[in-house]
Parts: sequence; C-alpha cells; structure tokens
Amino acid sequence: MNLTEKQQTLKRVEEMNIEHDRYKQIHEMLDALRPDSSLGNYKYQAKHLFIFGESGSGKTTLVQRYAEKFPSYDAEIDNEGTVASIKPVVVADFPNPFTIVEFYQTIVRALGAPQQMRSRIGDVKRQVFTLLREQRVEMLILDEANSILSGRYVKLNEAMEAIKHVSNMVNVSIVMVGTPESRQLVEQNFQYFRRFPSVELQRFEKCDEEFCNLLKSIDEQISPLKPIGLGDPNTLLPEVLHHMSGGLLGALTPILQFAYRKMLAVGGTDTLADRRLLISALEFAQRAILGDDEEKFTKMLHRSEMSK
Repeated sequence: MNLTEKQQTLKRVEEMNIEHDRYKQIHEMLDALRPDSSLGNYKYQAKHLFIFGESGSGKTTLVQRYAEKFPSYDAEIDNEGTVASIKPVVVADFPNPFTIVEFYQTIVRALGAPQQMRSRIGDVKRQVFTLLREQRVEMLILDEANSILSGRYVKLNEAMEAIKHVSNMVNVSIVMVGTPESRQLVEQNFQYFRRFPSVELQRFEKCDEEFCNLLKSIDEQISPLKPIGLGDPNTLLPEVLHHMSGGLLGALTPILQFAYRKMLAVGGTDTLADRRLLISALEFAQRAILGDDEEKFTKMLHRSEMSK
C-alpha cells in the first residue's frame, strides 16, 4: 500500500523510538550477560542484573526494545527433527498480585505455551524449566518487580528464592526491572545483592546538551520537510519540553506523539514547522497525558525522588 506523505510522517510519529546514550549503555550491559555464540559450546555461567528507575523513566521501553533485537525463530532441537520456537530473550511481567504459582504461569504465557490449568506448583515449575531449555532462552527479563512488594501471601525472600531457582535449574540470565523501592528485594542479603548488581535508569534532571541531543534525534526520526529545531536551545523548545515532561521519557514520548498527531489532524506536514502551533499542541497534549494539575505532578515527582 502506498502511503501519502502525511501518512508516512504520522507512521514515523507512531513508531517513535527514543534511543540515547543511557539506553545504549544498559543495552551493552545486557549484551554482556548473554553467552557468546561465536565460541560455540562452552561452560557458561549465567549472570544477572537489576535495572531500577522512577516510574516513567523508560525502563519498560528499554527492555522491550532490547528484546525486539532478538526475535524468535524456528529450529530443530533434537535428532528426531522436533522443531521449537527459539526465543533468545523473553520479557514477562511479574504477576500482580504476586504468587509463586502465578509467577511460573506468567513465564509459561510469555513463552507462548498453553497453560496447565489447576496444576500443582511442581508441575508448572517443570513445565517452565522444560520450555526454557527447549526454546533456548538465554535471558529472562522480569518487569514490574514492585508487584512482589504488594503481595500478601509471599515473603520477599521466598520470591527471590523462586527467581534464583529458575536461574539455577536452567542457567538462564535473569534481569529484574522495577522502581527504586523494589531494590529492597536484592538488598535483603549479600547473596542476592551480589547476584543482582543494580544499575539505575535516571530521568533527565536538567535541560542540558544530552537532553537536546535526544530531541534532535527525535526530530531526525520524524523527518519533517522543514525541521523545527526540536533540540535547538535557541528555539526554547528543549526547555519547554523538559518542563512539561519533568525529564521523564515516559511522559516526553506520549506528549510529543499526541502533539504531532493533533497538528497533522488539522493540516498537512507543513504545519509541523509552525512553532506557535506546536507549543499550543504541546500544552494540550500535556493536559491530556499528565492531567490538569501540573504543580501536583512536579511535587509527586520530587517526592518520589526524595524517597530513594
């Protein structure tokens, strides 16, 4: 299907992929956790990581983008010609409310296998271990670690032992992802702390060169006929966008997408060069995405950071 220039621009807006040095650094850390396929078969010991950051800092997008780099593919897994879907990197959310059984069932769903309804916990565990081996999973990324903190029936150390058991049984690298509060999971004792070194994905605290470069990359991705200078400090747009988003990618991305959609809805691609129209669209987008109480949003953001 041939898309019009306007449709192509809108498609680029919808597929906006924010990449910056912080993402790249953590992606390199994730690469280092996985076995080196160029070495063939060798004695590999799984390594792990804990990624934390404020809500909206872009953690989920970061791990999803990483997993997308390693799509699943079909391959024979034995001499009998059995074919399985190989999944090098798998992303799953911790269940909420958290229970051990549902934890294993969540992994089964993420691997695309049918669930064994009303099964005993031992049966579900064995299904998980079998699937992880058959599908040659190298890395299991577990998002929303805060769900464990809100669980009523499972102690924190019990949850961590279940996670550790998966790694021990299958020798798979596990990456946990959560907010700063969830760091207490790996800080219960030195064993967990050593197994899961922590790395923080921070928000952009200042409207500095790094933030401006990020905006420039977004402008290049959208590729309007006439660049508006999204990352040019002289336009004051970086300052406006930093103030509106609080430096959080989880707010910046939808605000920009909403604003560009609104501008394209009322005119052609030439409207994207109108700074006054963009400012108006951004103000509307901010209210739509974050609500009317900007002051409260800022206070809640600062309160969250003070509680680290």
